[in-house]
Amino acid sequence: MSKTTPLLRKMFLIAIMLFVASATVTGQEFRTINAIPTPGKTPLGASFVEEVRPIAKSQAAESIGKVMSSWNSGEIQQLLGDDFYDKNGLTDAIGSKVP
Repeated sequence: MSKTTPLLRKMFLIAIMLFVASATVTGQEFRTINAIPTPGKTPLGASFVEEVRPIAKSQAAESIGKVMSSWNSGEIQQLLGDDFYDKNGLTDAIGSKVP
C-alpha cells in the first residue's frame, strides 16, 4: 500500500463531509409552497364570451386618456361602474398613498 492512499481517503472523507454540510445549509433555503389563487366556479346564469371583438386603436387611446386625466384630477370615481368594489376606498388611496 502506498503512502498516498491514506491521504486520498482523508481528502475524500473531507470532501464528502463538506458536501453533506453544504447540502444541509442550502436545504434551509426552501420555502413553503403557496397555492396560486384561481377564480371560483362560474355563477349560475353566467355565460362565456364566444367571440372577442377588437376595438379601434383610436377608441382605446381615447379611453385610456380619459382614465389618466380623471386619475390625475381626482375624478376617477365617475368612470367606475356601480358594481366596482369599494370606489371610495380606491379614491381615498389615490389621494393619500399614490403620489
